[in-house]
Amino acid sequence: MNSEKVTIKNEITENVDPIISDEDLAEIKSTMKEIAGDVSTLFSAMLKRAKGKETPKSLDQMGKYYEKACDLLIIEAQKSEFLNYVSGKLNIELIDSIHFSCSTELYFQDKNEKWVVKKVSSGKMANAIHLTPAARNELIQSKKVSFEILEPQQG
Repeated sequence: MNSEKVTIKNEITENVDPIISDEDLAEIKSTMKEIAGDVSTLFSAMLKRAKGKETPKSLDQMGKYYEKACDLLIIEAQKSEFLNYVSGKLNIELIDSIHFSCSTELYFQDKNEKWVVKKVSSGKMANAIHLTPAARNELIQSKKVSFEILEPQQG
């Protein structure tokens, strides 16, 4: 199993309105798969970039680093899916004594005010490579650190 696998999960918390035709629904699903692939590629690229540099980061630095990817995802969802961003969070979570992961949950509403949740995860990352000693100790103590993701300023 590839420990660097990036997973994406889109959830719509209410049923799709039956007014949508099967053709429209197929097009929407196709577009969502394309967007999910783009986000997966983005998080993978960021993970490889972070691993390539192998410069340990504080938890704040790690949060700011992944916040950029979240901003791009939010902007893309607003433009291509016409979603309204409501809130979100980035979690840095201890997996075991030597691994952690970064994950995000972004909450949107569509034009009918139905909730759409986008989740992205980095997969396992090695504490000793990516985090400073102080960040490792802080994460071991707290188990999870969360950052609020604000709507990015466009312009």
